[in-house]
Amino acid sequence: MKIALFPLLLCACTKSPTDSPDTDDTDVAVFDLGELPELVTETDRDDAPVYVFLYTHTEDHINSELSEERYTRIAPMIADIAANHQDSNISWTIQFIGPEALTVAERDGKTGIATDLRELANQGLINFGYHGQHDPTYTNRPQKSLTDDSTWEEIVTAFDLWVSCKRHPTLGGCEELTGGGIMAVSENFGEVQVVSGLSVSQDSMTLEGGGASHAVRQRAPERMVGFGISDHGSDGFWEVSAPKLMERLAPAVDTAPTLFWMDDTLRLSDGNPLTGAAGFVLHEELSTMAKAIDKLDRSRPSHINAHVASKYIYTAKGESPTKNAYANPTDPKLKPDQVKDKDVIDENYDNTETLLEWFATDFFDDNPGSHFVGPDDLLEMAAPDDYWEVSSDELDVLARWVVLNWGDGPPDWAFDGEDYYSLRDVLGLLAQALTDPAADSWPVLQYYGPLSSEEGTAATLDSADLKAAASALVATIDTDDEAWETTPSRIVDSHFTVGESTVNTAQLLYGLAYLYATEYAEFDFTEIEVPAAEGMPETYEILQEFNGHACEPTAWSLKPARIRESQR
Repeated sequence: MKIALFPLLLCACTKSPTDSPDTDDTDVAVFDLGELPELVTETDRDDAPVYVFLYTHTEDHINSELSEERYTRIAPMIADIAANHQDSNISWTIQFIGPEALTVAERDGKTGIATDLRELANQGLINFGYHGQHDPTYTNRPQKSLTDDSTWEEIVTAFDLWVSCKRHPTLGGCEELTGGGIMAVSENFGEVQVVSGLSVSQDSMTLEGGGASHAVRQRAPERMVGFGISDHGSDGFWEVSAPKLMERLAPAVDTAPTLFWMDDTLRLSDGNPLTGAAGFVLHEELSTMAKAIDKLDRSRPSHINAHVASKYIYTAKGESPTKNAYANPTDPKLKPDQVKDKDVIDENYDNTETLLEWFATDFFDDNPGSHFVGPDDLLEMAAPDDYWEVSSDELDVLARWVVLNWGDGPPDWAFDGEDYYSLRDVLGLLAQALTDPAADSWPVLQYYGPLSSEEGTAATLDSADLKAAASALVATIDTDDEAWETTPSRIVDSHFTVGESTVNTAQLLYGLAYLYATEYAEFDFTEIEVPAAEGMPETYEILQEFNGHACEPTAWSLKPARIRESQR
């Protein structure tokens, strides 16, 4: 019997058929897991490109004239930049709240704004999205009932209602079960490409999480981009938890501390928590933007969320259209003293035009490779088509990465020498490879879980039993069932039965990784010793600091985003 042991050099001790039962003579075969590719963490470079993502969180469905002026004044600026500076690649992502999407669409006969925005979208200059944080109201929303003990079903149900139902514009509460939230945007403007703002309340910077992401997929199944960590809010996570998380998710010079993958979605954070670069607001003075950009780490590519057409163009300091409306539901409009003077508003629009021109000319000319980006550009840079198919050679590196970086539990993610993959990615790939070893490559599968964390005790697992477990896992996660359900069929448990042993999901990953690495090297083991292990990577503890709900599946989905530099 050949047994794969826990040490990094694996010894398979096999008795000769002629040995007596009492002899200690053995033939010793040694399996060396080899070396792993190194992460490039330092460079002398100081001119890496900056990619500028222009976005708007609309956040005002009450003061229509003031709010809609943002579209009538800034949309022509975008069109002019596109016409005069084609290499700038300009596009603008407008993320409506549900009632504002409805209001702008309802007023289209009078204003023509919705028609104009859709036309610019047809030209590739505007992308549409949904930002749910300021939908009505802050106190009357289904997520408020969630607790740390809420189940997956409760979380999904709450957020499904939040992104779907048509709510009273100032009192909140569902007036109709459909037609609001994401649906208000998609039905009136087109495909929803970016979703953000799915937290419990205005005062909480919770990350979106797996349950909320799954709810989004019912209404925006192709959505692949969302926001990550906010640089503002009352909880102060930006200074403490965000740096801890991004130190782990931006490990090399081909990654950016503002971009990462979570729950199968590319996440765009507001700023760089490792350097303090934040506050990229286009209606402020050019000098303010330049100072913020100076805080970027230019040894690696950078992305910035540049906030254009903010409500603060016209809203007085300390005021908020939605806070005012929800506090005064019968008289929701901003009062004159809550609105900036007209000359200040005009100056803010002038600043916006100046900064758009500055980016398109001086900044991009002085910083080769830098340009505007939309959601599709970022996806192409982070994960082109070939990213989603992993070869046998690449999977061997991923498998050995998992084993060699194992501590008390699994590593945060795995690296194949070029790209980064989540624990969930690698588990699915290994299960497919051990089930269908004749294939040359396997797809990265989208599925969910594990939903809870369990510690696992050490176990000795038979290789045949591991392959049977891999086959059963593939049957669960590789299905053609496209019907959305609150609890999807493609969800893995927190523990598995392998032969006569029960192991947690992390231990199954470990066992499959060892088994694949040995078979790839044509070094056959009959049994593999799997160590006792925590069920979660260390990022799980950091996620909990963000007051997230059901962080377990999200921890297994985290991975860095490799940025392939885009030259235009």
